[in-house]
Amino acid sequence: MTEKSPRPLPTCPDCGGILHAMRSERLTSVEVADGDAGEAPAVLICQCLLCGYTEARPIEYPPDEAPAIA
Repeated sequence: MTEKSPRPLPTCPDCGGILHAMRSERLTSVEVADGDAGEAPAVLICQCLLCGYTEARPIEYPPDEAPAIA
């Protein structure tokens, strides 16, 4: 079996901290249903946990976790 190397964590270009994905919190059942029914976003907004730097990053699905095409 081949060893897969772990995906590198996205890091902040300013301070080297970890970029964390930010998503709006869905508080009501209507928001949850709307989010589940909608298309997946093409970009993900990430923010540094240390300095607050934000960046839009394209969503990259690994080959084994690629979404199914209907």
